[in-house]
Amino acid sequence: MPTLIDCGEFRLGPTKQVIFPGTSYSGFVAPVSLPSRIERHNGHLFAVAVSALVSFTLMRPAKSTRDDYLVGSELRENDFTTLGLQFPVLTAGPGAHECRLSVQTLENYSHSLSNVTSLLYNLPYEDYLRVIRAVRLAQLAHNNKRDDFSLAYYLLVSAIETAAQKAVRRKVVAEKHPQEDAWRSASKNNPTIKALLTAYLQERGKSQYLRKRFVKFILDYCPPSQWADLEHPMANLVSYLQELGRSDQHEHLTTKRWDEIYPSDLPENLIREVLSDLYKTRSNFTHEGAAPPHRNPISYNRYFEIEIEYDQDTGELRELLLPNFRLISFIAQRSILSFAQSRL
Repeated sequence: MPTLIDCGEFRLGPTKQVIFPGTSYSGFVAPVSLPSRIERHNGHLFAVAVSALVSFTLMRPAKSTRDDYLVGSELRENDFTTLGLQFPVLTAGPGAHECRLSVQTLENYSHSLSNVTSLLYNLPYEDYLRVIRAVRLAQLAHNNKRDDFSLAYYLLVSAIETAAQKAVRRKVVAEKHPQEDAWRSASKNNPTIKALLTAYLQERGKSQYLRKRFVKFILDYCPPSQWADLEHPMANLVSYLQELGRSDQHEHLTTKRWDEIYPSDLPENLIREVLSDLYKTRSNFTHEGAAPPHRNPISYNRYFEIEIEYDQDTGELRELLLPNFRLISFIAQRSILSFAQSRL
């Protein structure tokens, strides 16, 4: 970012690009001005938290130095190179990062980062810990996406669940069998039924209903009606070209294509099913090492991908509707911030 961003307690930038000779990689280093109360010893830990906020808010990868060697020092040319080497970014060729940001995008980033920082500083400490841990998981997701999409997908869902377990209590989604009252009545005069009912209630009590709590959390704190706030993946490019005076040929890039599916096209029950499957996908990776069914980690659709999967049980092909990484990242960001706002 070419301009300084003042977040009150700390300041970022301007960002310096370090071009590595003979490669298509560069490093982008933004010096952080730490609060005066932060001591030099272990001061880098504050910068680690800042990098997590930047990544979470901008939905982009960001890292911080892992030691306090340069804390409190005026950065020299060699220092920028050393720091840039810790996080090289592909800037040209297939799969390159989008590094040219429009003025409008930069302004949005600056405004959002200031708001998120202010929100976190006003949270009660217990809630702050919960939220910053979720923020950190989201950062790790962005940082690992290109190296390991499955791991990144897992981390994003885990970031959402971190807040969901606090926001949605078990008893809110706990299920009661429709015959339970009849079983209770019958158990009064039948020891066998009473023993079975006791065993059933004990097993039901062990369930945390994590998937149901996950789905309800998203629907409560980032409902599909808000998903339209997710920018199109080409939005920054169009904005950048507009600033160059070349907008007429490219505005179509952000319009809905005939084959795209938007949340407004889907009934609520299908959206619930998609979110439930999202949690199941995370669980499959956790317990079985199974990768998400996405074939391409880089999606140019705004919301969803459609994949065809062979069902080994039935021997049939089935169509899968998959939320892409950007949508899950947006849901994570919006729902976690909405939860944080509710704790003020």
